[in-house]
Amino acid sequence: MLGNTGECRGSCTNAETSATTMDDSNWQATRRSNQQAPKQQQTTLEDWLHTTKVNESTSAQEDMQPPEVFCDNYLDGGYHVPFAHGGLASNLNLQSYSTELFEKVSVQSCETKEMDDNGRLGEAAVYAFVYPNFMINRYGPWMDTNLVLPTATNECQVIFDYFLDVSFKNDNMFIEQSLQDSEVVQVEDISLCEGVQMGLESPAFNRGRYAPRVEMAMHHFHSLLQRDLSQKYNYNS
Repeated sequence: MLGNTGECRGSCTNAETSATTMDDSNWQATRRSNQQAPKQQQTTLEDWLHTTKVNESTSAQEDMQPPEVFCDNYLDGGYHVPFAHGGLASNLNLQSYSTELFEKVSVQSCETKEMDDNGRLGEAAVYAFVYPNFMINRYGPWMDTNLVLPTATNECQVIFDYFLDVSFKNDNMFIEQSLQDSEVVQVEDISLCEGVQMGLESPAFNRGRYAPRVEMAMHHFHSLLQRDLSQKYNYNS
């Protein structure tokens, strides 16, 4: 759709430029033709996924942590889940956790247990990271997106949008409980990330090793980041 809009703007600009050589009658006809052209129907994300957006305005959280720490936490292959997210972990079959890597995308997925607390997670949870700062989370009837924006050297803003299968749009109790469960996980992640940042700023910290069987997505993210920073600032680390 963006490409079509760009082409429309280009063609309109060309028409206006060439119209300067026309007489008034031709110019009026051209302008009427442009005004009468039907507008192309835009398909929204909600239409495409058969979902409805739950939050009327995008919610955001200010985190006292660098954006890369938030991304690292997201990309650790579920390594932190049993330690930081007891409620979530009780509904996941963590033995099924898997990671797939693509050029600039990583996809983590995990099956759920036979019946989670309120059906929020469905049969599986899928977590897709689009380099460098966008996450798409799909579970049960829900999908949410997270956009991570740096606001300072050691701070970021995370913008959350929630989408729900249209068949659940009038189930207010389910929506409220699901959003509360999501909020609990977010608060747990913030606390964990702030603790990690304290450790990174410690004079005792040098560098750590990757957990090879679980932190593939994190290593993938770091490799892309190191490549881009090296090209931009002409250095190798």
